[in-house]
Amino acid sequence: MNRKIIAYTFFLITNISHGQIKKEILGVWVKTKLENLEKKVTPKIQQRNNQFTKYTFEKNNNLFLSLSPNEKGSLIKYRIEKNVLNLGFNKFEIEKIDNNQLVLVELINNSKNRNSIRIYFLKEQFFLNQLPINQEDILIENGDSFYFETDKVYPKFKNSNYANVKEFIQPFVENLSDNENAYSYATFIVDTKGNVSDVLIHHHINENYDKALRKAILRTRGMWIPPIVNGKGVAVIKSVSFNYIEFPDFKRKGDELTIEGKNSFLESFKNQFKNAVKLYLKDDFEKALNLLDEMEVDVPDNSSITNLKRIIYKKSGDSINFQRTTLKLKKSEFSYLVK
Repeated sequence: MNRKIIAYTFFLITNISHGQIKKEILGVWVKTKLENLEKKVTPKIQQRNNQFTKYTFEKNNNLFLSLSPNEKGSLIKYRIEKNVLNLGFNKFEIEKIDNNQLVLVELINNSKNRNSIRIYFLKEQFFLNQLPINQEDILIENGDSFYFETDKVYPKFKNSNYANVKEFIQPFVENLSDNENAYSYATFIVDTKGNVSDVLIHHHINENYDKALRKAILRTRGMWIPPIVNGKGVAVIKSVSFNYIEFPDFKRKGDELTIEGKNSFLESFKNQFKNAVKLYLKDDFEKALNLLDEMEVDVPDNSSITNLKRIIYKKSGDSINFQRTTLKLKKSEFSYLVK
């Protein structure tokens, strides 16, 4: 009788432990560090340490793996067997788990060995609370504070059918880029209730695309969880961009195949443009114009640059340059911007 009681008690404790692990692991975890079992960091491990990684564990054994802070990522299935996390392609021993910390140890051939990696995670909000806030990322307007989207402050898109907002928007703008090399960049405000307002398109593709993009962004009202700063939800200036690259031409010369690439928007251009928009939104017009002037040296006929300068000239009261840029746009395919 005593043996049966002991066996039943052990079975009950074991199942409660497994149940607790399954419950505690639910949520969003951010990788903070990797090391080997000797607590050393090799160059190969350091390379992995430099890559942001986020795990989102949900019910029904759904795990989303993301390499970007503000995206949910790709779906994979997971199982927890005793204290082992099984991802199908890999298994990890759950070495430690509590409200804020998760430690996994890689299993190789179902056991730990000298090549196993230990991975440390922190619960997302606990991790974010420790990151500093750059005052340059805060916009004060009419007494209200708005935070520019950063790796610390970002809203979460909540739609069970889409991993991120770009996947939601893409069907609404599909085939509107005229199959050309094109780049679209927009900002909008997500308030503390998850509502969307102040949609501004800064880098344009064409009129139909712009209209569809604006409507698609507005459709995300109520699909956002605002970020938390100092224990309170805050409004954030969220951005979204799409880069369409025209398929290159393949030509054969004798036995040699050549590829004639199409012009594309370089990352350096996109980063500069985003910085110019941020300066404009902060009413730092002089710095914004200086940056746009520098960009025009390399990209002299970019109508989105011209239009952003035009808007700044109007806001700053520079009527001469406002008229000059308006006239330039009227003569271009982007004349719809001055209607």
